[in-house]
Amino acid sequence: MSKPRKGAMIGCGRVVQDHHVPAWMQLGRSVVDRWTVADPLLQSRAAVQVQLGVPNEMAYIDYRALLLREQPDFVVISSPHQFHETTVIDCLNAGVPVLVEKPVATTLAGAERMVAVSREAGVHLAVLHNYRWMEQARLVRRLLDEGAVGEPFLFRSERIGMYWSQGIEGYDPAWRTKESAGGGCLLDNGYHKVYLALNYLGPVASVQARIGTFNREIEVDDTALLLLTHVNGATSSIQVAWSGSGQSVNVSEVCGRKGSISQEDDGSVKVSCCEEVIRHTSRADAGFLETFRRFIDMLDGRGESPATAEEAVETMRVIRAAYHSARTGTVVDVPGYREQGA
Repeated sequence: MSKPRKGAMIGCGRVVQDHHVPAWMQLGRSVVDRWTVADPLLQSRAAVQVQLGVPNEMAYIDYRALLLREQPDFVVISSPHQFHETTVIDCLNAGVPVLVEKPVATTLAGAERMVAVSREAGVHLAVLHNYRWMEQARLVRRLLDEGAVGEPFLFRSERIGMYWSQGIEGYDPAWRTKESAGGGCLLDNGYHKVYLALNYLGPVASVQARIGTFNREIEVDDTALLLLTHVNGATSSIQVAWSGSGQSVNVSEVCGRKGSISQEDDGSVKVSCCEEVIRHTSRADAGFLETFRRFIDMLDGRGESPATAEEAVETMRVIRAAYHSARTGTVVDVPGYREQGA
């Protein structure tokens, strides 16, 4: 049984209000009995205070004051992407274990610096790869392990939509579309697809990409197409976009030598082998509850990290190599890839 802890939320925006808080409340006060929060925007901070019952004296504008005065047992960081690196490093240097929202950073070098600080300080750093812990994704992984469709050779994943997720009013609803965010649809939505490709098919050897801004007047990419060649010879085809003009498309399928496994919109998982189709019932969820449960188990020494910082670095390596491929029109080797000037 986990001992009750004091948790801290740094960043109280839409994903926290709509997804994080309900999942933590489902875990219950026996897991986290006290919360403290920090966000420079009053309306966001106040909304989460109400949800979690946080008194005013435990709510902060500046997260550094929170770290100094509250000394939480762990922090969950959900600020805009460009603030992740500094905030994570400050928390690690304060000796506080961290669970940070994706993407881990805006640059590969930034992600590597965070890992280095975590190792030097001897403090846990985990990353919110929540799609990996959706019930559907866990079922896909189990079916692959059981050999349900034979050796997998292709993962195809598409998320074609019309817009990006809107930020909170009062800060900047369109912050994801600004150059300061570090990237557009690939870094934001495609990040999920890349870590799933790594989870299903293993390390990536090379990437070829076409990335650009084609249909929205924004500072970052609105369309990204990636072709990943995995070390084992398998292929991943990833397409993400904010540039669509019709009905949204969301596809996720793993093809093996004996059949395919697809994640359906109703939350089920369909296994197709020749003419036989088997549907496995699963719950449509966003994976936050299972991620948080595993994070607490890790802190208690009862399990592994839901996603290590090293895994996040490899996800970032693929993404930054993809941006390089798109800029240069070349196939880029992923192992050992380094960013210039980051």
